[in-house]
Amino acid sequence: MRVKEPGVIPYNDEVATDPTHEKIISFVSLGQTFSLRLQVPLYMWNALSTEDWDFAEKLVRERADGMRMDAARSGKLLQWQDHLQEFARTCVYNQFMKYQVREGNNEGHAVPLGW
Repeated sequence: MRVKEPGVIPYNDEVATDPTHEKIISFVSLGQTFSLRLQVPLYMWNALSTEDWDFAEKLVRERADGMRMDAARSGKLLQWQDHLQEFARTCVYNQFMKYQVREGNNEGHAVPLGW
């Protein structure tokens, strides 16, 4: 159990119950259009700026072709979107953690990674 610091609202440990907002990231990989759908917790959604979203989406778009080709080389082409989806979630999480640092929130480490 985490100790609550004065003035700090702790994050929900049961991430499955967090209200979410859907974020769709569309991109082109090797000439085909794809979309990823992320269910982003509202506390992350509300915290991230346009620049944060743009940066996360840029990373996903830049990584898509490489992940798809790596999956094809290893005979796991059907799994590449799952891997890219997890990468996208990590990018959004990392941008949120940068937000936490910018805001001086020392509870950033308490945000569950498994959202």
